[in-house]
Amino acid sequence: MIDLRQPAKLTYFDELIRQKRTGPEKGTLNASDQRFHAGKCERLTKELGSAYSQSSLPEMSSARSALNDLLVRLRLWS
Repeated sequence: MIDLRQPAKLTYFDELIRQKRTGPEKGTLNASDQRFHAGKCERLTKELGSAYSQSSLPEMSSARSALNDLLVRLRLWS
């Protein structure tokens, strides 16, 4: 979470991280915070779906066979 919060501008992660580090082991969010984060999760899920549908990346890599060959050679070499 620490690495993801900056590029995605998820500043509210700082509070979640603080709560996790300083709160009880099995602490929970209050109802208001749960609604807030559920809304953020829904928004991010929609953004991810939109980015996926607009992506021009292929479903499968065209280099899969070459990558497999490289891994086999590396394993045999070491």
